[in-house]
Amino acid sequence: MRSTFPRAASALATLLTACLALSCGAGGGGGGGGGGDSGGPPDTSKILPTVGLLSVAAGEVSPAQAGDGLIQARWDARELGGAGVQVGLFLATDKDSVYLGAPVHTAAAQGSVVLNGLPEDQVHWLGLAVDEGGGQYRPVGVLMSATPGTVIYVDAASAAANPDGSSPATAFPVLIDAVLVASGLGGAGLAANVWVAGGTYADVAVPLNPGVHVYGSFPADFDLSQRDPLLAADRSVLVAQSGKAVAEVTGGDPGAVLDGFEIDGTGATFGVDVDSSPARLSALEIRDCTGRGIRLRSLSTTSNYRVTVARCSVTGSGAQGLSLEGAFKLDVEGSRFSVNALEGIDLNDLVAPDGVTAGLEIRDSVFFGNGEEGLDCDLGAPPVAGAGSSYSVLIDGSRFERNGWKPGPTAPGGLRIDIEYE
Repeated sequence: MRSTFPRAASALATLLTACLALSCGAGGGGGGGGGGDSGGPPDTSKILPTVGLLSVAAGEVSPAQAGDGLIQARWDARELGGAGVQVGLFLATDKDSVYLGAPVHTAAAQGSVVLNGLPEDQVHWLGLAVDEGGGQYRPVGVLMSATPGTVIYVDAASAAANPDGSSPATAFPVLIDAVLVASGLGGAGLAANVWVAGGTYADVAVPLNPGVHVYGSFPADFDLSQRDPLLAADRSVLVAQSGKAVAEVTGGDPGAVLDGFEIDGTGATFGVDVDSSPARLSALEIRDCTGRGIRLRSLSTTSNYRVTVARCSVTGSGAQGLSLEGAFKLDVEGSRFSVNALEGIDLNDLVAPDGVTAGLEIRDSVFFGNGEEGLDCDLGAPPVAGAGSSYSVLIDGSRFERNGWKPGPTAPGGLRIDIEYE
């Protein structure tokens, strides 16, 4: 159920619906899970079985084969009990048309597919839907976009004498070199796909400019069909540069993508910092940041930015797992926020510009053992007076367990949504 709140809204009774479990109790001590505070409960929560896209990555067969773009899609399709669900994968170049045609692939339960022969330098949108029989499909989960075309390769083990990122044999050993090359392509509206092999990358602090898509956890041979960002053997680990954000998303449209990484935030101010830009953050494990795992901020008074957080785990942050300030549409799906020293997610404040809807949608996610609220959402006053601003909040199929073990002046709990103005 969705609840939409205009500026004059005063009631919160219908805000929270369809939660699987809401446990606001403090919970006892036990071992720590990071975040600079060892007083929290042990981190035992898991990402829930769910139905939706896990990861989407794009590239090309080779630079010599123009017009032969590739997209790999990986999905989960399990019910809460773990049983497989029959699904269809849909593709379109227009976001609003994704589900108008027939599926390009069908499957049951978890799986992946590589789609080829796709136009390069063209944005493609993908969505998953449950097969309800008789040719009927019910869309589920978030849409993900990808742009087939140029690939810049990164491999921590690269021994190339003159690395230029144009092939696996000449891969850059350092991530920022590839990201800077990709920034020039993305700024020109071309495909800018950075493929990162499994391995450990030290002292990482990279800017993600508009149109730059960075995909990690490739096998050593960069076989796209074998890429699995959940496979520990091929995990790309980004170790933070002290006092920096591991990745800083800036510049506005089109958004950046960070998909398939483990971020070791020890010493980092933020894992991912998003400043007035859209972004997709998917299949990430962000841990032990000194400050926040993810920070979103925007000063826009005229528009909002869509940020998708899908199949991510944010744990052990010294402050919030995710913090937000400003005008956004935030979609969180199939993710886990656990044992962060303060809130799992803190929206302070979510702001709706004049005539614009600011939104929060959370599905199939877990908030476990955070020091303060699992989710604390403050709906702030619109920056410009007017009758058209509104808020849309949906929380579905999510769990709030053992949050609020570190109470402050105001007793915290599992979930709090508050209108901060009259």
